[in-house]
Amino acid sequence: MSVLLPANTWHSKPLNPDYSNNPVPGYGLEFDTFYNALCDPFSENYVAIVQDVICESALAYRAFSKIDDGVWHFVEFSFKNGHFACTIDGSTVLRGTISDPDYSHTGIGFGAGTAYYTSDQIIDDFEIWIEDDG
Repeated sequence: MSVLLPANTWHSKPLNPDYSNNPVPGYGLEFDTFYNALCDPFSENYVAIVQDVICESALAYRAFSKIDDGVWHFVEFSFKNGHFACTIDGSTVLRGTISDPDYSHTGIGFGAGTAYYTSDQIIDDFEIWIEDDG
C-alpha cells in the first residue's frame, strides 16, 4: 500500500460534542499529526494501533515525524496470531502483541479526520494478502 500521510487517518471526530468517545469498533492503524490534549498520548506526530475508539485507546504508539512531509510513503501492516507490525518505507516503526485479539470485526475502513482543517489523505495501490495456514 502506498499512502500519502499528512494527517490523522482514522475518524473525523474522535469525540462527541459532550466529550464522550465516538465508537469505531475494531482495530485501526492511526497516523496522527493534530494534537488533541483530550485524546493523544503525546503532542508529537505519531503512529498508533487503536482499538474500538480513537481517544486514549492506543495499544501501541510511537513518534514518527515524517507523517506530514507531503511525500508518498510505502506502508505495510501485518497481523497474525495476535502479533502485529507496521513498516513504513522499509523500517519497522511499531511491533507488538494483542494478548486476546477480537476476531469478530471484519472489513476495512479509511478515515481522514482533520477537525476544522483541510489536508489530503490518499491511499493508493491497496492490497490484502491472506496466508493459508493449511
